Amino acid sequence: MKNLQYFFPLIILGILLSIPLIAPNPFILQLLISIFIFGQVSESWDLGMGYLGLFNFGHLAFFAIGAYTSGILALYFGVSPWLALILSSLLTFIIGLLFSLVTIRAGSFAFSLISFAFQSMFLHWVRGGGGPAPGKMGEGGATFTGGTLGLGAIIPIPHMQIGSIAITTGINKIPAYYFTLILFVISTYTMYKLVNSRFGLAAVALRDSRTYAISRGINPLTYNVIFISFSTFFAGLAGSTYAHLMGVISPEIIGWSNLVLMCCIVEFGGLGTLFGPAAASFLITSLTYFLAGLSAYKNIIIALMMLFTLLLWPTGLAGAASWFKSWFLKKRERFKWIRF
Repeated sequence: MKNLQYFFPLIILGILLSIPLIAPNPFILQLLISIFIFGQVSESWDLGMGYLGLFNFGHLAFFAIGAYTSGILALYFGVSPWLALILSSLLTFIIGLLFSLVTIRAGSFAFSLISFAFQSMFLHWVRGGGGPAPGKMGEGGATFTGGTLGLGAIIPIPHMQIGSIAITTGINKIPAYYFTLILFVISTYTMYKLVNSRFGLAAVALRDSRTYAISRGINPLTYNVIFISFSTFFAGLAGSTYAHLMGVISPEIIGWSNLVLMCCIVEFGGLGTLFGPAAASFLITSLTYFLAGLSAYKNIIIALMMLFTLLLWPTGLAGAASWFKSWFLKKRERFKWIRF
């Protein structure tokens, strides 16, 4: 077998598929569900930040747009959760497309400021409640977004079902585990094909030397629209999934602490690597869960680990992986038949 580039991903996928059968521990399943969701968010963020070089402070706002739109459609208007998931993802795609068109002439710094303003306005609107809820819920004093309590705090957001099988993070987490795993794999593969296509090469050219890329005939409008739209689409899809699995959405999911955490995850994983942010999401999310009892020292431990890694490998976990790969190939000649 000459080309084993998919060997290790398939091994990892096989392990992930077998976890509910080998160790159906609710804590482990809940942890992995969170990793799959936020891994998808970090990968989609890397599409814009790592490949286009545009620091999008508003990326979590698109995650929340998908979550709140899906929750509102299912909770207030009786839309099927499956249809709500599709519609909310498409809405985030359209909003991302419009956002990319509006900011096409903005430089990277101006783009960051605009996205920061967008994040702030949306967070303010969510916390303010967005006005009264429609129908009898509004008459009872409920707000459109649930305000600071969150959407679904009183009446939970309906979960998805396949026949009699409920996809939720309740007692039986196995259906939710496989559902989020499938979404994560499909999303990762789609983004991988995108960044390794001619579109990805053009986006990297715009990132590295925008003036030269334009002079060579690369249209920045086309690639900004493609990458930002797909980035927001996958963020919205993850947000909608989160809403129906958890049953409640709080404004804290787009608060500043989560925004800083997600920025650190993408930077720690390695910008423009796609798989780096996913690996960082796995590591940071796991540490957040396992160090929960050390609340006073948890953030310090994680920060020191990230600082140590970035000092040794400025390109993050992706750089560390490349270094270990080179070391392995030099020291283990008997494994030279393996192609990474």
